[in-house]
Amino acid sequence: MLFRSGTTELQGDGLIDQYKTQWREVSATVDKAKQHNEAVVGVTATDLDGTTVNFFFDPNIWAGRLNGLMPGNSIKVTGRVLDVTEQQVIFDKCELA
Repeated sequence: MLFRSGTTELQGDGLIDQYKTQWREVSATVDKAKQHNEAVVGVTATDLDGTTVNFFFDPNIWAGRLNGLMPGNSIKVTGRVLDVTEQQVIFDKCELA
């Protein structure tokens, strides 16, 4: 992850700006899944690099398929990069690939 490349947080912010709003496909292992409210189902997972990723899904479309997720399940998600911090990458408008 760019924040781990020896840069300061300010430099890291500049490096990740180019990735915000881009669409990415991510493979990860599920840690937990929960409905945040009527508009968002969130899945917290760990990607292959050990980075925490948070995926936000529309429950009207994805709740049925996400309902069966268990910790340790592997998933592949396509989503738009919403934010990147030192601790996590957040995706919205997610779809299961």
